[in-house]
Amino acid sequence: MVWHTVNPMLNNYKDMVEHCRSLIAHKPHEELHILYLDIRNRPIAFELHRTGTVNNVRAHPRDIVMRTLELNATALVLVHNHPSQVAEPSPCDVALTKEIKTGAACLGIKLLDHIIITNSAHLSFAEAGLI
Repeated sequence: MVWHTVNPMLNNYKDMVEHCRSLIAHKPHEELHILYLDIRNRPIAFELHRTGTVNNVRAHPRDIVMRTLELNATALVLVHNHPSQVAEPSPCDVALTKEIKTGAACLGIKLLDHIIITNSAHLSFAEAGLI
């Protein structure tokens, strides 16, 4: 896992999206990053969780929940890019988000959002009613 310094930009939604765009929108493969938050939704860590292929990044809810517990985080935000530059979630994106939300909720961890990033757009699962 790659550790990113917890950046003040991660405290603001718009700034966080722009930071993530600069970090991963241009990548030729999908990357899943996770923002771990404390009880007051302040950033604890922002980490690269997995690197995938040109159209898929597979994550396992168990690994995500274990890392969340290691960090004593109580909430998280998933962020991944779409090299296709289409911000719409795939059926796999939706299914994985539901799996992670369900698994995390059993341990009192909130999945606040899953954001898909492209060069010119983003999609928030929370805003789209998908969480």
